[in-house]
Amino acid sequence: DMQLLYIQKQKILSQLNENTLVKGELDLLVEESNVFKLVGPVLMNVDLHDAKENVNKRLEFIEGEISKVEKAIAEKQKEAETLGDEIAEEQQKMQ
Repeated sequence: DMQLLYIQKQKILSQLNENTLVKGELDLLVEESNVFKLVGPVLMNVDLHDAKENVNKRLEFIEGEISKVEKAIAEKQKEAETLGDEIAEEQQKMQ
């Protein structure tokens, strides 16, 4: 479970890095610049403002997903600690 959560977090962080780079590149462009989006095998012309807005929304979504995964990881770690404490108590009782 923990390993899957860490893999999921790694994928989301990769998406965050990629989208942050895209945002940085879009911020360098002037309003008259042509921006294209790959849709299947076709490059579609996209308005710069719309492209920036889409990337910002994606970044917000990704940050929310990171928070969810980090919360799940923290819960699993707490469960593991609790279980470890219970095991230690039982071992003490056996001695």
